[in-house]
Amino acid sequence: MQDAATIQAAGETLAVLGFLGTLTVMFLTMIWWLGAAIMTCFVADLKGFSRGWWLVVGLLFGPLGLLGAAGLPDRRPGARA
Repeated sequence: MQDAATIQAAGETLAVLGFLGTLTVMFLTMIWWLGAAIMTCFVADLKGFSRGWWLVVGLLFGPLGLLGAAGLPDRRPGARA
C-alpha cells in the first residue's frame, strides 16, 4: 500500500502537468490566432484593401476575420468581378 507522501507527490505532479497542458493549449491558440491575423492582412492586401485595418480585424477576430477578408470583393484595377 502507498503511503500518504507518495500519493501527495503524485497529485502534485498531475497538477503541474495539467497546468503545463493548459499553457501549451493557450500558446498554440495564440500562434494560430496570430497566423490567422497575418493571413487576413495578406488576403486583404491582395484584394486591394488596407493592410493595417485588416490586420487589426484579424487580431480581434482571428479566423472569422480571415473569413471576412476572403469574402471581400476585389478592388484592384482590371480585376474580374
